[in-house]
Amino acid sequence: MKKASNIPVVSWEKIMSPGLVVPHADLQAAAGSLKLDCDVFRYKAAGNCLWIAVMGGTGTGKSTLFNALVGRPVSATGVERPTTTAPVGYGHRDHKVEENFPLPDLRFERLGNYTAELRKPAREKERESFLYFEHDDSRLSHLVFLDTPDMDSLEPMNRYYAEAMYLLAHGIVFVASQEKYADDVLIRFMERASGEGKPLFVVFNKAEEGQRWEDPVEIFGEIGMVLPPERFFLVPFMNTLERKGEFLRKRLEPFVVNLLDFFAPQQVENLIEEDRRKSRKRIAAGAERLAANIDREGEAARQWLDRLDSLFASSADLLMEEMRARHEQKNLDAIKREVKKIFGAYDLLAKPRAYVTSIIRAPLEMLGLIRPETPEEKKEELLRARDRVDNTPVLSAMERANRMVLETLSPSDRNSPFFRALRDDGVAFSMDDTENRLLKLQADIAEWLEATIMDLERDLPAGKKIGIYSTSVVWGAAILSFETVLGGGITLLEMALNTVLAPFVTRGSADLFAHRELKAIIKEMNDRYHLGIGEIFKEQRDRYARILEERLTPEGVRSELIDLKVAMEKA
Repeated sequence: MKKASNIPVVSWEKIMSPGLVVPHADLQAAAGSLKLDCDVFRYKAAGNCLWIAVMGGTGTGKSTLFNALVGRPVSATGVERPTTTAPVGYGHRDHKVEENFPLPDLRFERLGNYTAELRKPAREKERESFLYFEHDDSRLSHLVFLDTPDMDSLEPMNRYYAEAMYLLAHGIVFVASQEKYADDVLIRFMERASGEGKPLFVVFNKAEEGQRWEDPVEIFGEIGMVLPPERFFLVPFMNTLERKGEFLRKRLEPFVVNLLDFFAPQQVENLIEEDRRKSRKRIAAGAERLAANIDREGEAARQWLDRLDSLFASSADLLMEEMRARHEQKNLDAIKREVKKIFGAYDLLAKPRAYVTSIIRAPLEMLGLIRPETPEEKKEELLRARDRVDNTPVLSAMERANRMVLETLSPSDRNSPFFRALRDDGVAFSMDDTENRLLKLQADIAEWLEATIMDLERDLPAGKKIGIYSTSVVWGAAILSFETVLGGGITLLEMALNTVLAPFVTRGSADLFAHRELKAIIKEMNDRYHLGIGEIFKEQRDRYARILEERLTPEGVRSELIDLKVAMEKA
């Protein structure tokens, strides 16, 4: 036994694709095929025998030819299709073919002494059995013959096993028939085998009377499949007894002689080395193609994320332009009232004016026409200001953004897991999801406003206090009150009182500083609201981005593929 080949490790399970430019199924199939190729290469590197696979399409008589080739009815035959659902082997008893076999789903079952009762592949907990029939013929000790599932089977596992046996084989006996020779699947297979230089023998089975052996040569030559004439063999149509008896075996004797001469014991080392060279070339090319497709998906993913960012950024910007005016108008009154009370307290005539106002208000309060505002009512007013914000534009903008993601960013590959994941429940915010986040944001802003106003009342800087008093003395003239200058948010009674008191109220001090403070508060409030809305949209954007990123192949795996390519080229 030879030492196993040292192939770089690839994290095959991490190879994924969102299907943006390369169909998801195609990339997964390419990764699975390359992994299988590597596993088979590693397995064959530890062996010293030649594998010959009998392959073909459904109903071509492949298993019958296999039985005649090995001289025993070891593979099941019949009209039921497909009959062979797992590989059937025929080899020398000394071969430890089951050790590290590259198809762990198959359960090996060795059959030493063949009996008349044909053993069909058995299942053990959904595992197919690989029936390996042993012999002790020293003339064939260097060979293992394989009967394989149909290449054109509708069953995915049958096609998978057929592909594995193709990779495992050092040579192929391809069985064709009159009704199958032009089948597209089989033609592509022969083109592949010919292109890769796999030793190929063709048995044209069930030939019609009068058909010449040269006919298959010409038929396949017309489609570009040029092989030496001795690689073709014609088998006429036979009845059931003829197919199962010695007649077919004798008919095949010239073909068997040619086959065994090509795979003679003295050719084993050369054939194995040539097969390894071709396998390394095939694996290197496969690794390069797979890495290139992963790169294509990665670049497409970056462009997708840019488009996603642009979509949500533009949605949020347009929304904020619309919401800014609404937000300022809805909340301005409550803020103005609180701020002007703070700065009004430092007006020179604030106390006299408050005294006069209280005298006038007292009887009205006793009559229940007006009443003073409590601290609890002040906070409630701020919360009501929050509740008066119309959230419809935000809800509509989020719904529109989610719809645009599915309409403009969804992959065209509808079978891609990424396509389905974008539509999973809980990915796109529902109306309730968005509104709950908005209510939380608005509650946080209301609490910040309350805290800001309380801080102003308690900790107004001394410099501002001095500025208010000194400016009041300088101006000394009575004009409109603070409320009138700011506009809005005052009652008719307060307007009347301010008119009466106007000659005694100074203009610049409280007005000027309150106006500046009000602008600062509103600006920060708008900034907070804008940032909060952006965070809500970003959270939704990040959900989509995460779905994409979870379906991309990590950069490290791509590097592993490049290492595999380089290792195969240097070997």
